[in-house]
Parts: sequence; structure tokens; C-alpha cells
Amino acid sequence: MQNKIALWALLFLALALLVLPYTNLLQSSLSKTPSGITRDMAQKFVEDDARTAYSEDAIATVSAVTQSGDQWKAEAEIELQPHSACPKLIRRHYSLMPILFVEERIVSTCEPRKPIGHRVEAIIAYAAQAPAGSYFCGFKAPVSAQEADSYCGAIDSAALTSFTQAVQGATWIVAWKYGSGTTLVALDDYANALATQ
Repeated sequence: MQNKIALWALLFLALALLVLPYTNLLQSSLSKTPSGITRDMAQKFVEDDARTAYSEDAIATVSAVTQSGDQWKAEAEIELQPHSACPKLIRRHYSLMPILFVEERIVSTCEPRKPIGHRVEAIIAYAAQAPAGSYFCGFKAPVSAQEADSYCGAIDSAALTSFTQAVQGATWIVAWKYGSGTTLVALDDYANALATQ
């Protein structure tokens, strides 16, 4: 009886050793579309394409990449001249394999729009109040120091986060640097200034 149990255990072990190496292969093939593109590959392609499509100072952000049948769908937002008084916003809708995209111009003029839906609109809404040639940054409140440092290194992130926490009801924060001075303005969704520092 013990020999039979040992034999079955040995057979089970041999079978496990034969099957285990193929489980990773099976899992990786499940995350690919029939075209052989993985989600990570699609994400990287869209990030690279959106980042290099325009000038060096453009900021590209990729939203969720989803599978649709045998294709990947993704959306990227590209901010052009992001720290100017008149930044632009483009949204690209990608479809991968074959590689296609449709470009949609979300913000293409310097006219303020209400309600504010994106940081470029917050910058445009208040840029006329700043001196020409200022360096602008716009944030959705609340602002984290990490976000401030990565997007807008020219502005003191500690002062920015402390200002954001002190103002009640602010939805957007616009910061601009001109010379050695920095100005912070808290706005609501309709570009009403709630506080200035």
C-alpha cells in the first residue's frame, strides 16, 4: 500500500514538473491580443508616441489602456506650451493594431472657458492678470508636493501645498513665476479668485 502511495506521489510530482514551466507561458499568452501585442507594449507605444509627437516641452499623459476585441484602445492628453500664458490641450484616441489615432483639439485658443475642466484652462483663465513672460503652472486642488515637484519644479512645492491647504473651496491653483517672485491664486470652477499669495 505504501508503495502505491509513493508511486502516485512520484507520478504527481513528475506531472507537476512537466506542467509548471508552461504556466507562465500560458499566462503571458492570455494577456496578448491575437496580434501579439500585450497591454504593457500598447501602453509604452502610446506613451512614446504622444511624448514625441510635438515639441520637447510638451507634457503627455496616458489614461487607461483597455482591450477591445483583438485591439487595444488608449487615450492620451498632450499639453503644448504647458507653462505659457496660453497652453493648448490635445487628446488623442489610439487604436492598436493596426496603429491608428484620432486627434481632438480640446483647448486651442487663449479665451477663458467656464467651468474650468483642466489645468490649462485654469492657467488661461488667470494668465491675463500676470506679467507677460511669466512661467505658469496649474493644479487641481488638493496639490501634493510630489506632483508639484514633477510638473512644476520652478515653484516652491512646500509653499504651494501649504497655500492649497489654507484655502477653503478652491478647485484650482494657478502659480506663476516672474523674475524672482512667485504668485499663487486659488480659483473655483468658474475662475473666481478665492485667495492670492
